[in-house]
Formats: sequence, structure tokens, C-alpha cells
Amino acid sequence: MFKQLNEYISVKFSPLLCGFRKGHNTQHALINLLEDWRGKLKQVKYIGTILCDLSKAFDTLPHDLLIAKLNSYGLSFAALDFIYNYLTNRKQRCKVGSSYSSWADITSGVPQGSVLGPLLFNIFINDFFFFIKKSSTTNFADDNSIYAYGDNISEVIYKLEEDITNALDWFNINRMVANPTKFQFMILGTREKTKLCLKINEKYCNSTQTVILLGIEIDWKLTFNQHTTNLTNTARNKTRSLARLRYKLETSQKIVLYNSYILSVFGYCPVIWMFCGKSLNEVIERVQRNALRIVYNDYTSDFKTLLNHGNHLRIHEINKRRLITEVYKCLNGLNPIFLNDLFTKKTINYNLRTSNLLNLKKTRTLTYGLKSIVYRGSRIWNDLDIKWKNTTNLKDFKN
Repeated sequence: MFKQLNEYISVKFSPLLCGFRKGHNTQHALINLLEDWRGKLKQVKYIGTILCDLSKAFDTLPHDLLIAKLNSYGLSFAALDFIYNYLTNRKQRCKVGSSYSSWADITSGVPQGSVLGPLLFNIFINDFFFFIKKSSTTNFADDNSIYAYGDNISEVIYKLEEDITNALDWFNINRMVANPTKFQFMILGTREKTKLCLKINEKYCNSTQTVILLGIEIDWKLTFNQHTTNLTNTARNKTRSLARLRYKLETSQKIVLYNSYILSVFGYCPVIWMFCGKSLNEVIERVQRNALRIVYNDYTSDFKTLLNHGNHLRIHEINKRRLITEVYKCLNGLNPIFLNDLFTKKTINYNLRTSNLLNLKKTRTLTYGLKSIVYRGSRIWNDLDIKWKNTTNLKDFKN
């Protein structure tokens, strides 16, 4: 059922729909958002963004409206009847201790944990993008971020207020419950910290210096210092936990815990925050070094020797490999469509050893230029040996 419906409907999806789609993930959504912001900030534009919060989006989706949308996408009556039959006549009850409540009918929502649930949810929200007129949007599942840019803050506020009204209208029409009190609002491009208010549904939302989007804390200067500090603190606490067990575990067991319990802290969307700065990267290496000392019970060797014990890589080297993998996928059409033009190749008329190079755009800024994914990714790619660049498939490239 999923296979047939997905093959039919996927070509009708908005390219910006990132959730629950093959080849799409949160990192792709964030890369698209942040590189667009950096481009506008390099042009000395102001940017305003508001992160929308929906209450129980998967549970409030109305069945009749979903069927109506499927009908508009061209499904036959028999197919609509089949899907409606799948959604309806479901029941639920609660258990407390050994006691059960009476059964209650489920009158809305898609079955969570099911194969079809995420696909049906994507179909339902696909037309949301048509309601945003003056701003841009980034989406992943029920996380919708609306952002606008302009030459002055007044222009940005005007665009945001108009499109947040459009978004709230869409939520209301589609019987989804928005929670404006939990919306996050941030302004970028100002030279100093700025406190502003945005009028949302007759209520005011104050701007903050950071917002949390898809598990990443984004600050108004795009330094990611706070996010990286939080990661190192988490990894440091887990390293202390491992230290308490160091004499009770074999080395092989500690390696498993090091990989799954400590190293994994830095494994979520590393391409987004990896340009945090030299001092924070040194802190990350210090945490990694301390963890490896506990793993191998070696408190005298230097960092390089500890890495060589188990052929480990520095976390920054791991992140560079992940970045260059994203470059390869972009150049070979393996990433979402909206990222395919992120990197551009140099035009060289002769078959030289320096062919297959990427353009390095001139930039005068550090945070928005030299520390951008496009610039750093292009630099690393240009330094690669030509044989790696010409690898024919992703698996071989990663190896």
C-alpha cells in the first residue's frame, strides 16, 4: 500500500518537504536554511525567523479532509474508500496498573508507528507551502520555520507578520492546533543584540538570541558556540560515568560504550556546527582524549598515541569526512533537489590534473563566508586527489 501510494504521490510533493522522505534528513533541511541565511547576511540583509509550534499534529489530522486532499491529487474512489477504511473504526484505551479504561473511538490522526502514517501526514501538509507568499519556509515533519529578509527590520517584520497570519489561517482551515505562546522568534543581521516584538494572532512574541530548531541551538550570529558547549558538557558528563566503571569493564566493552555513548553525542548534524571555532574544537578534543585515556587505561600518552591505539579519528576529522560526503552527494545528484546547486564546478576547457575543481566565491566575512558549508566544503573537495573525486558510487567514495 505504501509503495503504490508513494510512487504516485512523491512527484507531487514540494521539494522543500524534508520529513519522512528517502534521501532527506534534518541536516539537509538545516543546510538549506543556514546557507540561504549566510548568503543574505553577506549581502548585509536583515533576517527574521519564526519557528511554529503545533500541538499533537499527528493526532489531530482530520480523516475527512485528508481523503478530500487525496481526491484532489487524483486517487480513484475505490482507493479513497480503501484508505478511509484503513483510518477509521480504530479504538484506544488507557491502562493504569492492572486497570483499563473503556474503549474510545479514534476520530482523527494517523496511526503513529505505522508504515503509512508519515506518508499520509506529508500528503496532508504538502499544500502548506502555497500559503507562504512573501517569506521562505523550511519544513521537517510538523516543524515549520518561516523566515524573511529585507533591507531594514521594518520590512522583515511586515513580511513575517503577513505570512505568520497566512500560516495560522492554514492551520485553522486544516483543523490543526497552533500554539503561538511557544513560537520562537529571532532577528539576525544586527550589529548588537536586539529585542523586538512580533504580533501573532493579537498576541506578541518577543525575540530571543537563540532558537532551537530540529535539535540544534542556533544563535543570532550563527557561531553555534552555545550548542557546541552543550555537546561538550554532555560528553564530559558521560565520560565521568565511564570513568566510574573503568576497572569493571574489558577494553572491548569500553570501546563499545565510547562509540555509542560518548562519540555519538557529536554525531548529530555535525556539518551544521563543526565550524564553531578553534578554542571549542580544542575543548572537544580534550573531552575525546580523556575518554580514550579511560578506555585504554593510559594516562601518560599524548592524544595522537591514544588515537592510534584503536585507529580512531579526531572528531573534527570525522566531521570533515561527513562534510565532503555531502559535497559528493550534491555533485552527483544524491541529495535533495534543493541542494544540487549548492556547489558549482569551475569551467576548465582542458583536461588537466586540476580539473573537477569547485568555485571558491570571494568573501570578506568569517562567519558568513569562510565558515560557510559551501566555502569549507569546496576547499576540502579541491584538495582531494582526482581519483577520489571520480569515484563512481557513494559506497566506494566513503571507503
